[in-house]
Amino acid sequence: VSISYSGGVDCYNVCSTGGRVEGGLAESQADALAAYYNSSEVWGFETWNGLRNKKNNCTAFSMWFVDFFTGLDADWLGNGGDFAHNLAKRHNLEQGNDPRPFAVFSSTADGVAYAIDPSTGLKYGHTGVVVAVNGDKVMTVEAGWPKTAAHKTVYDVDKLCKNDRYSTCFTYLDSYVDSSKLAKILRR
Repeated sequence: VSISYSGGVDCYNVCSTGGRVEGGLAESQADALAAYYNSSEVWGFETWNGLRNKKNNCTAFSMWFVDFFTGLDADWLGNGGDFAHNLAKRHNLEQGNDPRPFAVFSSTADGVAYAIDPSTGLKYGHTGVVVAVNGDKVMTVEAGWPKTAAHKTVYDVDKLCKNDRYSTCFTYLDSYVDSSKLAKILRR
């Protein structure tokens, strides 16, 4: 499934249509963002919970995105299913169930989050960053499932926006993202 926009790859082309904010990055820009995160220029730890590199964890990608592009503290906000809620609570950020470009998502939906915490029987959940919205499709950049390195994924909004812990799925960062930092990475 493809998400495409008029206006070319250098334009974020964000607009509001009927309550949902559409637009965002082109697929090539989402790939560039993931490639930058996967590069040696971005921090990582040798091991974390037995994984070779902490960068492979979904919460690590969301934490890096928030820290790097907004300057908001996103350290240690819980598992993927809790990350967006805890970020909003820490910084008093707006939340909702309509995706926007550059929102952080948390989901416990089947087909999005698989890993189960053996001590509670609950899904750990999954998190990432919405980079584009087009109608009922959402393109994200995320790490962890189903691949370890950061990558782009396209979801149906209804499939992505399910969280059995909280009433909202998205924490909105669009007004906090430093577009000059983002543009610099996307132009590499």
